[in-house]
Amino acid sequence: MTKIQCSVIRDLLPLYYDGVCSDETKKLVEEHIASCNECKTELESLNVAIEIPMLEIQNRNQDQKVIRSMAYSLKKLRKKALYKGVGITAMVGLFIFCGYYALFLWNIQSVDSENFKISDIFQLNNGHIVYSVDFLDEYDVLRVKYSLVEDGNFYMIPLRPIVKQKTEHPIGDVQEEFILQAQQENWNNQEIHALYYGSPDDAVLIWEKGMELPKASAEMERKWDMSRFK
Repeated sequence: MTKIQCSVIRDLLPLYYDGVCSDETKKLVEEHIASCNECKTELESLNVAIEIPMLEIQNRNQDQKVIRSMAYSLKKLRKKALYKGVGITAMVGLFIFCGYYALFLWNIQSVDSENFKISDIFQLNNGHIVYSVDFLDEYDVLRVKYSLVEDGNFYMIPLRPIVKQKTEHPIGDVQEEFILQAQQENWNNQEIHALYYGSPDDAVLIWEKGMELPKASAEMERKWDMSRFK
């Protein structure tokens, strides 16, 4: 029997390895590698060459899974950081707004009696009490709080924010009208015994029960009558 050349067998080895050759070719290759160490080594190296790429593919697939997992985790962290950042920004904005409101807009600080003057107190024919108030430090007063305590003392408390604002247009004395009967009705008909301007611990008396106030002049009567029709 003629011996087949190694070069021919080596050409047949890939077909043999893949199992796509005929039975005769398979038998021929097996008989040759049984007695030829070089071709047998070639077949073994072909096996290693196939296994290495397969291992690389598996490793690459595993790396891709790890990368996808890391990307997903990073996306979740970014979303969480975004929500956290929005929340912190909102809280800071709310804190700044509340701080600004409390300092500049919330009228909670009463005005000391040394910073205002009550004058020109008189009584109209209808019993209404008129008085003038002048804020000596020229800061704005945008709110007056009314308080009637159990002893019948009525307090008109001028309030300002903690950070006071200078008034842009000082107008000097301002005349105010106090309607005794209407205020008593507003406070469940509790009788008012005295009228004060300022906080209970630092107030100026305007009127108290039994006090005789100066009567309004005819000019003042006309002025207040006209003001009611405006």
